[in-house]
Amino acid sequence: MKILVISDNHGDRQIVSDLMTHYDGEVDGFFHCGDSEFDSNDPLVSKMHIVRGNMDHAAFAEDEISKIDGKDVLVSANLAATNPRLQQTTVINLSTSAILPDKQTLLTL
Repeated sequence: MKILVISDNHGDRQIVSDLMTHYDGEVDGFFHCGDSEFDSNDPLVSKMHIVRGNMDHAAFAEDEISKIDGKDVLVSANLAATNPRLQQTTVINLSTSAILPDKQTLLTL
């Protein structure tokens, strides 16, 4: 399984669109870990697994577990140890401070 994980684009729709276009057909899922500042009706939102960060105003979920290639993937802006959903899946803790044209996280699991 190969996934693209992004976060903190803070309203820069173009960079997210460019990344999704670049990796289309190469990854099994697009994951956004919050602070997109997208509206929930933005067409890009329907193409990714997205959760709410502290700067988001749309009604995105706090966290989400998605099944990709038979594996559970938890996407969350807050990986607090008290989150009961962490007990249900393997966690890869990714910290990204900004999404730049030459910086994204591509994982093969």
